Order: sequence, then C-alpha cells, then structure tokens
Amino acid sequence: MVFEPILEEGVFRFDFSETDRAAAFPSLSFADPNVREAPIAVRRVPEYVPAFERRRGQQMVTIQFPSGTSFYGTGEVSGQLERTGNRERFSDPKSMGLSGQPLSGPDIGGFAGDATPKLFGRL
Repeated sequence: MVFEPILEEGVFRFDFSETDRAAAFPSLSFADPNVREAPIAVRRVPEYVPAFERRRGQQMVTIQFPSGTSFYGTGEVSGQLERTGNRERFSDPKSMGLSGQPLSGPDIGGFAGDATPKLFGRL
C-alpha cells in the first residue's frame, strides 16, 4: 500500500501499489481529475491507513476505525454503523431517517461520535 498527500494537508491518496497508481483511471470525484495526480509537500501522515489485498482479481480495502466512530448521516453505509454492535434496521432509498429527516448533517463523516437524541430531535 502506498499513499501520498494531495489537495491540502490531511488529505491523502491511497493505492495498492505504485503500479496500480500508474494504471488508475481518472477519478470522477474531482472537477479537475489532475489534482489527484499532484502530490503536495507536507510531513503529516495518515491517522488511519487502509489495508489492501487482492481477492479473485479484485482489490479489497479495509479501514479500521476506533471504537465510537459513527457513520450515521453518510447515506452510504449499510449494516453495522457504530462500533458498538448496533446494526442498521431500516434503509430508505430516499436517504431519509426513521423520523423522516434526511440522513445528513454537519458531521457527515461521523467522526464526532454518535448524535444525542436531543441533537437528532433538532434536525
């Protein structure tokens, strides 16, 4: 696994290998895909480093996040959403929560911990 900082401090690009990086197609995640190809000079290293492996010709990526990390609000995660053993019980294709509120908010990455009932009630 190889990584390099891109865009700004704290943003990293991860690839399985240098060979895979060179063979990668342009990313549709950027308005200008070339910015992904331009490393920047910073000393910071990633806090969380994904593990890469190959299975049946496919690249598999695993990222271990610390206990308490929540992915509520991302609208992309199914199954276990908290590192507490709780599991998602309802999935709506319109990205709505059980209360009818959209599953989004200021902590879209879910790194500030689980939202309190009081905070959820204000959404």
